[in-house]
Amino acid sequence: MFGEWPTRTCLKLKAVIKRRQLEQDLEEELQFHLAMREEKERTAGVAALTARDSAHRQFGNSTSLKERCREMWTFVSLESLWQDIRYGLRILRANSALYNCRHSLTRAWYRRKYGHLQPDRRDSPPRSSGA
Repeated sequence: MFGEWPTRTCLKLKAVIKRRQLEQDLEEELQFHLAMREEKERTAGVAALTARDSAHRQFGNSTSLKERCREMWTFVSLESLWQDIRYGLRILRANSALYNCRHSLTRAWYRRKYGHLQPDRRDSPPRSSGA
């Protein structure tokens, strides 16, 4: 039990680093198996389009197979957590920009409309003490 854990962890870390290569290899592997099933159907005397459709039906949902393979390769919970953090930061950044834009426009409108009533404190001369 403990002998497997370091090996599995090492392989998963490699998968994180070489993710694109693994994705490409997986896609090629799935295409190879689909082509083999299609060829098997053709040798049985089935027409080309029918053989292709039949091979896809027999093979199953390729997206689901890819997802299961990815789950075996990677740290699913850590990747899910990382995706959640990135999404949260993206939403905060978007809302922050919206707030800043709304605040700036409101302030500009207020200054334009009521600027003559309240002078900007930075532009006004310093007040002298009443003595």
